[in-house]
Amino acid sequence: MAKIAFILVSGFPLMSFSATLEPLRAANHISNQKLFDLSLHSDGGGWVSSSGGMAVETQDLPQATEDLSHLFVVAGGHVDQWRSRRIDACIRRTARHGATIGGITAGPFFLARAGLLTDRRFTIHWEHVDLFQEMFPLLTPEPARFVRDGNRVTCGGGIAALDLMSSLIAERADAGLAQRVSEWFLYTKGSFAGDPQRGSVSDRHIVTNSIVSAAISRMEDNIAAPLSREEIAEEMDISSRHLERLFIKYTGATFSEIYMRCRMTLAQRLLWQSTVSISDVSLASGFSSLPHFSRTFTKRYGKSPSRWRQQILEDSHWLRRQER
Repeated sequence: MAKIAFILVSGFPLMSFSATLEPLRAANHISNQKLFDLSLHSDGGGWVSSSGGMAVETQDLPQATEDLSHLFVVAGGHVDQWRSRRIDACIRRTARHGATIGGITAGPFFLARAGLLTDRRFTIHWEHVDLFQEMFPLLTPEPARFVRDGNRVTCGGGIAALDLMSSLIAERADAGLAQRVSEWFLYTKGSFAGDPQRGSVSDRHIVTNSIVSAAISRMEDNIAAPLSREEIAEEMDISSRHLERLFIKYTGATFSEIYMRCRMTLAQRLLWQSTVSISDVSLASGFSSLPHFSRTFTKRYGKSPSRWRQQILEDSHWLRRQER
């Protein structure tokens, strides 16, 4: 029997957690055996709210970590929830006893801070990549759905967690049971670990032209130091005027409008996830002037960057009050 503990961090993504826990519960039910002994924990125990406000009752952090075969940290939400010395200590202690340590969605932040991802392959949800690399510049996540590297397991979350658990069930029991569990959840078209987390640029931006898709990809790769339309057009081996015409035809917006959309999306993500200064968010989004960034952000979203972030923090504090 595999003894598996889950550490839930306030604001954890409920779907990622369910897709991690439920396949193991289903494996027990379908096999009519207790293949997996499951327990839920948090720093201090009690009720922990998910990102959507639904609360889950937990125990305090596990003490007898030498008995654990696996420990998964499930986290999401805002970066101010991702700091806990007790969780860090629990992870390190469990790792020393040889257990497999896993991080789901934003869970790899905890593994990185505990020093458990050095010289390891790993992944993290694509939404957290920019902030992760800012906090841990020597660590580079892979754009995979999940990664298993020895006794380190990381997953981008969402439905990919079901694929990860399917591989775990196949390993601990057999492939036939893993298949029956997938069918139990009407999930018959599983994905491979190395499959990309996100759809292609064409799918995400609903663009059918290969030149425009390639140009948007270059935009997304160059946010902090935006490339000019002329520079990208030269890479595409076309004139800048022709590139502009293609953008208007296939996106309904100009080159500059699409680039600004990419930059503002990153700015929102950093304001939501991190506590870095507004000035640093401005620079990361490709603005050399903080006032210019503030005006642009306010015009687009109706709130200044600081007010927008404050609203996120107020929502986070509301979740904490619900837990208490």
